[in-house]
Amino acid sequence: MIGVNLNGPCNLDNSCVSSQSIGNTIRIILSFLAMTCIFIGSITSFISILKYKDYAISLFISALIGILGIIFLLGEFLVPH
Repeated sequence: MIGVNLNGPCNLDNSCVSSQSIGNTIRIILSFLAMTCIFIGSITSFISILKYKDYAISLFISALIGILGIIFLLGEFLVPH
């Protein structure tokens, strides 16, 4: 049987699943996908700069974004909140 709590629907054993926790889970998954895309883009731009000696400004911008993404990720895990 399902009851109603202020946080959302709950079972009789008080195990609640709120829509906010589902939204947070989706947001976390999308954030990891975005960081993965940033890393892949920066790795391919570094390969293009170093191996093929391509010096396009867009490659340097994507490499800079990748470096900033790595700094952000290290800050998330190394600095306590």
